[in-house]
Amino acid sequence: MPDRRAEVKGSCLGHAYRIPPYPMSHTATDRHALLARVRRLRGQIEGVEQGLVVELLEDHLTEHVVKVADGADRARGAAELTEVIRRYLK
Repeated sequence: MPDRRAEVKGSCLGHAYRIPPYPMSHTATDRHALLARVRRLRGQIEGVEQGLVVELLEDHLTEHVVKVADGADRARGAAELTEVIRRYLK
């Protein structure tokens, strides 16, 4: 088999350990750890998303329902809040 190091040297795969026949062999051995890391990241992102939604709902409730003196504006704010909650919970 010819030495492919010269071909690979100029590319982004210039490290000797990445030359076939062992491309990405580390992913096979670390598969469970990598999947666990992705799941952990997904959970963290979902947590941030939920926190943001709660903040937005709280802000809308305070500004457009609680602090509003006019009954019509308060009802409109409550209706908007209900619509957002329904969309998010689908």
